[in-house]
Amino acid sequence: MQVTYSISGANVTKTTDEPGYTWRQTIQSSLGNGQLSVSGNANLTSGFSYTFRVTVMAGAKSKSVDFDKKINEPVDFDVSVPIGATAASGSVSISMVGNYNARSRGVTITAALSQMAPVVVDVKPKPKPLSPSTRPKTIMNRFMNGIPPGNLGAGWMNNIASWVPFTSQFDSPICGNYQAMTLALLDEIRWSNDPAVRGLMEGFDYGPIQSLYGGHQAVVIYPKRKDWMTAGIVLDPWIEQKAKYSAAPEWAQMYTFGAGSYHGIAGSSVYQDTPAYPTVCGECANPKAKELSKAEQDWVRTLSQSDRDRLKANHDTNLQRMVI
Repeated sequence: MQVTYSISGANVTKTTDEPGYTWRQTIQSSLGNGQLSVSGNANLTSGFSYTFRVTVMAGAKSKSVDFDKKINEPVDFDVSVPIGATAASGSVSISMVGNYNARSRGVTITAALSQMAPVVVDVKPKPKPLSPSTRPKTIMNRFMNGIPPGNLGAGWMNNIASWVPFTSQFDSPICGNYQAMTLALLDEIRWSNDPAVRGLMEGFDYGPIQSLYGGHQAVVIYPKRKDWMTAGIVLDPWIEQKAKYSAAPEWAQMYTFGAGSYHGIAGSSVYQDTPAYPTVCGECANPKAKELSKAEQDWVRTLSQSDRDRLKANHDTNLQRMVI
């Protein structure tokens, strides 16, 4: 496995190498000016095939490229993003996974960049209240910039690597840990000492959810008094091992977490004893709940137990509330 690279727009201060089946290089650096760029080439000269991913981020700007190549099919890469005047941090990550007869091997190169010096402002203006249309964008920007990327470019690859003994660095990017990180980030906003930060959550609820009947964990944020399964945005960094969000119906269909439907998707059973999150405390997450009419009550009493179970499992809360 061969990777050569060059980073510009940064001032490297320290480099640390960790040999192993996955060879890792960690770079400490400060963010420069202009463009943050990484360029170079990669190739696999033995084995069968390899995957290659490069990601560059500066502030809210990010760009990624992916390659799937066979042996002796080299790739050249050149990825850049502008360093904005308000960019406080950035990162560069390179991930290569080679497939061999015995097992896969990997190369990861990660650079975390911070500003060389903070910008000094003599007079701090009083912040203006954020509009309802601006609040969700601000929350998503905090999520995109606050969740660290994993070591590999796909969740399934990370999970396979985490099964190997003495590879604890792959434990953090599994779906359950990414779920906990995302909840912690949203909790910090909701319970912040700064009223302007707390105000970002005005009109929104969030909580842990699961798919595959608990086999996969994520977080959803959605407007208060709405059904999160149809109106929610799912925050799921595990899929691509980086901060990523999708509309709940798209998430359920695109990644087949609901097998083409909402079956197996519900509030997270891991947090079922934590009523602070409305996705797992039942009654407070049911905005359509109301008293059944006498005709509805009579109809439900005629159903078999199996029919009642199907009603209870249906994602439509209008049907769920009929189970008595």
